[in-house]
Amino acid sequence: MSDKDYIKEFVKIFESELCYRHGLSKRSAWSDLMLMFACDISNITEVRSDVKKERLAAFKECADRLGGVEIPIRLLAITMEALSNNPSQDFLGNLYMTLSMGEEGWGQFFTPYHVSHLMAELSLNDIDKDLNGKEYTTIADSCVGAGAMLIAAADVIREKGVDVSTGALFFGQDLDQTAANMAYIQLSLIGCAALIVEGNTLTEPYTGNPLFVDENSRFWYTPALFMSEWNKRRIEELKALKRENIA
Repeated sequence: MSDKDYIKEFVKIFESELCYRHGLSKRSAWSDLMLMFACDISNITEVRSDVKKERLAAFKECADRLGGVEIPIRLLAITMEALSNNPSQDFLGNLYMTLSMGEEGWGQFFTPYHVSHLMAELSLNDIDKDLNGKEYTTIADSCVGAGAMLIAAADVIREKGVDVSTGALFFGQDLDQTAANMAYIQLSLIGCAALIVEGNTLTEPYTGNPLFVDENSRFWYTPALFMSEWNKRRIEELKALKRENIA
């Protein structure tokens, strides 16, 4: 199935079986759907008990508003299959624009993926030098949107033979919760180790270390960030910090 077919199938189910059948606006249904997807993925590896409970409750509340879990599960399955077959795309961003939610009235537009890819190629031209002698590199986008720039960066480093789940640590922040959820979902599904933060980059810039899990529920850690390789790196980082404190 082509990318266009996945988008066509998703749009048909979303508009007719979800929004029209249940009398929902596209905007509210989309926000609830993205939060459901994000909570479902997060709770697979979520280590913060309070955050896990909070996200489980949010998942259930969204499901109630959307008329149950059957349709959302079908839409998540389409999203997973589309990104599995082609991780080099901004699938949810394309859907957002296809559903006409990027019109001027909404005040939000996402960068076309081919533009993001070109920018990533220019920015990461010397990635081999950056990785020389290092276990991983860090790639950040302070206005992440649906994650197109980070997805494109993952695509570029993948083309250079770097494992995106262990060779790079991705970070993104966005003021819009739904956009942040979209970025989190996509980076999770293409196997990136990433932290996505909901918040205003200008007034609340993230200044922590993405390796270490913060109790703030606005911080979303992808499943890949809990792989054994990253756990080992956390331990080594803690040892290094202790040595610095002793010195």
